[in-house]
Amino acid sequence: MLATNPFSGAAPNLAVAILLHQAPAADALEPIPGHQGKELRLGAREIYVHSGEGMAHSTLRIPAVKGGAARNMNTVAKLTRIVVRGGHADGQPDAFSQRLERD
Repeated sequence: MLATNPFSGAAPNLAVAILLHQAPAADALEPIPGHQGKELRLGAREIYVHSGEGMAHSTLRIPAVKGGAARNMNTVAKLTRIVVRGGHADGQPDAFSQRLERD
């Protein structure tokens, strides 16, 4: 998802991936109410949104999105590091993981 982010040059806190349960339809971005000041792009199973002014007061509504989760690229990068490192953000097992390994 990081590698296919069409807004990789943007500040990561201003670029969001809406993670979907399935691939979005080709027309998923038409029409989009409240999209002023935002750029939107389709991904494989995500919709990317870049908001130059932030998302705090956004009125963006994407009718094609029935469920899913939106995460900014800072969060996507951190989750990617956790997965690559085997489930630990800093590479060290946390107390929960240690307990699972012990039991």
